[in-house]
Amino acid sequence: MDGSSTSSGFAVEHLASFDAAVHSADGARRGDAGDPGGSLMSAEEAMRRLRQLTMRRNIFTTRVTVVIGGSEMTILDAETDAVMERFPLSVVHRPTAVMSGATAGDAYNNVVVLIVLGDPPEVHIFQCLRHRASTTASTGVLVAW
Repeated sequence: MDGSSTSSGFAVEHLASFDAAVHSADGARRGDAGDPGGSLMSAEEAMRRLRQLTMRRNIFTTRVTVVIGGSEMTILDAETDAVMERFPLSVVHRPTAVMSGATAGDAYNNVVVLIVLGDPPEVHIFQCLRHRASTTASTGVLVAW
């Protein structure tokens, strides 16, 4: 970890979660939604959807703490430390840092997008608060939010 995290985890804002399956124009899912080979939304597609939700004022952020330890990722309510969600790391897929420069004026400039495989698969989007969003390509596991 990069020193900006604490033993309790990483402080982030949960921006959105939604179905990660790619849909055709008629609304039907393309391919097998559990197949990471192409039927899942990319980080760019997820960010596009986030911006659409923002324009419709459908974003309600929640401050959470993400703890990555052992073989799981746990999402805790930042105020109460109550477990909101827990996922085995084996189902956390394609964690991606989405960053833009401070001069870009993008409200979502330090974001982690990831997919949790399941039925249906879900995209989870987090805005990092006190540190840079990054992933480690060698393991695919988030090490520094």
